[in-house]
Amino acid sequence: MANTFRPKKEDSPAKEQPLKAQESKPKRKPSTPKPKSQKGLSATGKKIRKGFNVVFGGGILRGINLKKNWPYFLMLTVMIIILVYNSLNMQSKKVKIENLKDQIVVANDVLMDVIEEGYTIDDLQDKELSELAKEEEFINKGYIPYIIKEDEE
Repeated sequence: MANTFRPKKEDSPAKEQPLKAQESKPKRKPSTPKPKSQKGLSATGKKIRKGFNVVFGGGILRGINLKKNWPYFLMLTVMIIILVYNSLNMQSKKVKIENLKDQIVVANDVLMDVIEEGYTIDDLQDKELSELAKEEEFINKGYIPYIIKEDEE
């Protein structure tokens, strides 16, 4: 076999030297104590973290716990369905309110137009009445004639 590589057998220098005891690792500097806020979580924080780990870590779905926790899953599912239904219902009502506000603006514009037309009609009627009053000479006298009746006793 011409293509194989075979190193020469020589005594390696590592074998000649006696084995030394394992060197110890360099010592670490002592860590500085952390402030109380960074030291760790309180008992309540640990309970909350453990609860999150159980819920989101899949602990609830283990076989033994699944039999025990099925009412929890049912309640959670119903609450999520109610939450989604209420949010969609509220969103549709907001859209209806927006549409009604737009309709109110349009109705107010139409009402103002009708009121302005009514004022113009009233002005025309006033002019016609004043012309009739001039013909009857009420305006020339400056007052409308009235009759004073004496009481008959």
